[in-house]
Amino acid sequence: MEQIEILETLAYEDKVTAQVRTLEEATSSLWHLHHSLVATRRLLKRHQQSLRLYQRSDGKQAPTATPTPNGGYRHGEAGRNPLAKKPNRCLQGRARRAALCGPGRYAGGRS
Repeated sequence: MEQIEILETLAYEDKVTAQVRTLEEATSSLWHLHHSLVATRRLLKRHQQSLRLYQRSDGKQAPTATPTPNGGYRHGEAGRNPLAKKPNRCLQGRARRAALCGPGRYAGGRS
């Protein structure tokens, strides 16, 4: 009877380990999706601001920048887009490497 309890405990630990691994993989995949959605949101917000500026000028001049399919901006004669911001650098050091490489795939990370 005691041996069955030991085996059940080991099986439960294996199950929890597998669930943690699955969650880590899913989190990594979701991070990439989140990153893509954030970039798209920024692009649309910039385009929205550009359209508002265009409307305020009564349509006399074209917006200074138009979005491109790859998520960037094509600048017109006016030069640099005044609404453009620097990339968000909120993740630094170990957290940034973990986010970019996935859990346990960089030096200093836990597997």
